[in-house]
Amino acid sequence: MADSSSPLGLLGTLRLLLNSFPPDAPPYCVIGALAVGAWGQPRATKDIDLLILLEESTQPAFTAWLETAGFTLDEDWARQNPLMKGRGMRLRHRSHPVDLMIPGDAHEREALTRRVSLIIEGQPVWMATPEDLILLKLKACRDRDLVDALSIVHRQASRLDLDYLGRWADRLGLQSELHYVLSAPSAP
Repeated sequence: MADSSSPLGLLGTLRLLLNSFPPDAPPYCVIGALAVGAWGQPRATKDIDLLILLEESTQPAFTAWLETAGFTLDEDWARQNPLMKGRGMRLRHRSHPVDLMIPGDAHEREALTRRVSLIIEGQPVWMATPEDLILLKLKACRDRDLVDALSIVHRQASRLDLDYLGRWADRLGLQSELHYVLSAPSAP
């Protein structure tokens, strides 16, 4: 996962980011491909995705704090993604994008209360649970997200809380998507 344009690499950037959070940082959990790698089939990625309970009023102070560690707010991304205003922001550390996603519904807020701490290369990291990551992937519903959800289902198998998944799939209108990933045959 090393990147020649960043001596830290992606996991080093994640470590720097988490160690640069202010003492009163809001709850977060890793989502996206890094979380898929923890619960499903790892895949290449060039970014870090966090779900973070960051109030709009505290965003400027939070990003200013991270700027002292070399993270910059990606203003171009914000202009190109106007529908993300109030829902997320992109920071950059050298070549690595860091997407901070603000919870947009009750499920995403609950995901932050259910997060689990994993040790990744010696660093404690709050990670979305496999169930919450599956639901996040089903909400996004791009081809890549379905492949990710399938890989989590197949790798976690009997450890998944099917009642929790079913309850949220009903509330979010994702019953057919959940049925699809739960009933798809395992990849060879």
